Amino acid sequence: MSHLIPYRKKTKWGYSNNQGKILVACVYDEVQEFALENELLMVRKDGANILINRSGKVVVRDFETYRLCEKDGSLLVIARRIVHTKKIEKGTADYDMFPKEPGAYYPDLLTISTYEYGVYDSVGTLVASFSSQSY
Repeated sequence: MSHLIPYRKKTKWGYSNNQGKILVACVYDEVQEFALENELLMVRKDGANILINRSGKVVVRDFETYRLCEKDGSLLVIARRIVHTKKIEKGTADYDMFPKEPGAYYPDLLTISTYEYGVYDSVGTLVASFSSQSY
């Protein structure tokens, strides 16, 4: 299987093979070399993050962030969207109940978001989904 290389045509980006043959059309504002074993590619178009496969088919559209699954490098964890955001102030019961590491600095106002996550395999199949909070 050939390695995909970012390729620019005027102001738009796509992917080519080693010989310069365009394999994914140059229609994106940004592309990254990052991929799950060079199978899934993160691109941006009109301000949205998009995950595509090697043929350019959209797998996930308009997600927040992504990272490789730490225990299994063949899975990708994607924060698909923010479900809920809550601001809590120091001195309130919510702030006091928020788990904190001893000795760590925490600001007077915390913003806690609940994200909807998806876990995808190297061909773009959703294998799990869940919601979790982070600040």
